[in-house]
Amino acid sequence: MDERGKWGERMVYFLFGGLVGAISALLLAPRSGEETREFISSRVKEGRDYVNEGLKSAQEQIVKTKDRLTTEARDAIHRGRKIVDKEKEVISAAIEAGKQAYKEERESTEKKDK
Repeated sequence: MDERGKWGERMVYFLFGGLVGAISALLLAPRSGEETREFISSRVKEGRDYVNEGLKSAQEQIVKTKDRLTTEARDAIHRGRKIVDKEKEVISAAIEAGKQAYKEERESTEKKDK
């Protein structure tokens, strides 16, 4: 038999095998087509609900984290301002003490010069 005949023979076997497979699938399927579509539809809905719940949970977690970080940042800024104010007081006191010491030294020097 030439190559063309073998190709045709193979195609017949292929189509016959596909037909046998399709008939077997229909006869041995555990559900009808409508039941299978309903099953697939319900699984898709379950999957969508699962993803939506996951997204909702993630969104809630993001909001909680944002709120916590905002509070921590406000507290840190408040503590920083207190530290800066305290240091300003220390520096102001040092400047005043320096001015007073300079004034006293100048007065004592002027008294010595007279």
